[in-house]
Amino acid sequence: YGLQPAIVEEAFFRGLALDWFRTVTTTRAALIISSAMFGLCHIYAPVSVPYLITAGIVFGAARCLLEACYSVSVGNYCGVFIRPPLLSVP
Repeated sequence: YGLQPAIVEEAFFRGLALDWFRTVTTTRAALIISSAMFGLCHIYAPVSVPYLITAGIVFGAARCLLEACYSVSVGNYCGVFIRPPLLSVP
């Protein structure tokens, strides 16, 4: 765990991927696609995938509203340490 994965994930999923999908489809579809990609990239912890897709939608929506990718990295970073106990995978 650390800051680096949060920054890389935000830069890719809420930066590059979301922006690219927004150029070829609607913002709503881009948000869903990039969020699904985000969740499925964590498939090694299958119980957390729905939670992470939802988190991806929330972070992506914040990014779309704020038009600032790195401003939501703090939320992602906090999520690494403040996870719901039922979704934690040892």
